Amino acid sequence: MNGKKARAVRAALRERHEKLLAELQAAEPVRIRTDGEREVWQRGPVTLMVPVVPHDYPTELRDALTSYRAAILHGKCPRCTITKKVTKAGTLFYRHEADCHADPDRLAVLAAAHGVEYTRGI
Repeated sequence: MNGKKARAVRAALRERHEKLLAELQAAEPVRIRTDGEREVWQRGPVTLMVPVVPHDYPTELRDALTSYRAAILHGKCPRCTITKKVTKAGTLFYRHEADCHADPDRLAVLAAAHGVEYTRGI
């Protein structure tokens, strides 16, 4: 593929991703079902899976999971500014700031510190 064609392909992909993000932001999340420890939501063209927040979890862990859920469902984290990225395959990723308690890596460490098993999604 020559440089001109590669730029055109990247531009088309970027346009597709921007359209997907705009559709996502315009749509309201609708809960589809609960599958054990996760809930499945639909927001526009995107299917989202978020963890259920058990009432018996320690307050610190409940707060972190609630922020994590808010970021996924509404596209905004109450604790930090998240960045959004869509992969070439169309998978949407949210990246929290490194010191945010809703960052998936920090959530896993926090859960382990409280003796709770936490499995990261995608």
